[in-house]
Amino acid sequence: MMLCAMNRQFQVSASGAVLFLILALLLFALFRTLRYFLNVVPMTKARRSTVFRFLPTAELLVGLLYVLSAVPLVFKDHPDYSPIVLSVILGGIVWVSWFAIRDFMAGVFLKAGKVCRTGDHVRLDGIEGRVKAMGLRVLEIVSASGDEIVVPYSRISRQSISRLPIVDGLARHSFRVDVPEGFPPLQAKSIVWAAALNDHWASLKRDPQVDIASDGSLDITVYALTPDHGPLIEQSVRGQLDAKVTT
Repeated sequence: MMLCAMNRQFQVSASGAVLFLILALLLFALFRTLRYFLNVVPMTKARRSTVFRFLPTAELLVGLLYVLSAVPLVFKDHPDYSPIVLSVILGGIVWVSWFAIRDFMAGVFLKAGKVCRTGDHVRLDGIEGRVKAMGLRVLEIVSASGDEIVVPYSRISRQSISRLPIVDGLARHSFRVDVPEGFPPLQAKSIVWAAALNDHWASLKRDPQVDIASDGSLDITVYALTPDHGPLIEQSVRGQLDAKVTT
């Protein structure tokens, strides 16, 4: 008897459940359509890469908000149980995504404290290299051998990190250059490398490093005679690449 009463109490609204599924399908179709238009709309490779990097996070947040807002609709015949179900869902979300949340929050404090930034030469826990990118949850480091190392921010927060702006008595300067759409990245890399190597402010002791990123842009590291000369080399490199592209 008690079991029957509990079953009646926890029955969901049939119409609410059907409406929930229909709206979920519409939301899914909306995001599929958005992805299609983002693929065909004209934009630079770097911007498209950035948009698609953040799109899954936006889809996840919208989906979670939809589920949370739809709970009262599904349990509209038993509104007293909506807070209970919402609490269970929120608890499950926090439990499942705890590691992602921890990495994200550690990254927020790391960036706010300006411990390091893109282009810095760092050393931590036996890893040494150049900071290629600071993502939402991880720090991307490129070692001297060219290996890409991904380090979660939560790992960095538990140890010390050393920033090494000067290498072998030379001033390291790193920057990124976007390659115009349609221009061969390998040709752009060759132009940039030659321009950086032959610049009169560049050191002759160490050659520049030029890497092609996943979005087609170029990550460049040059070694200047002094820290003040790094931006001058960057300006010259950008100017020579623009001149080659427009000719």
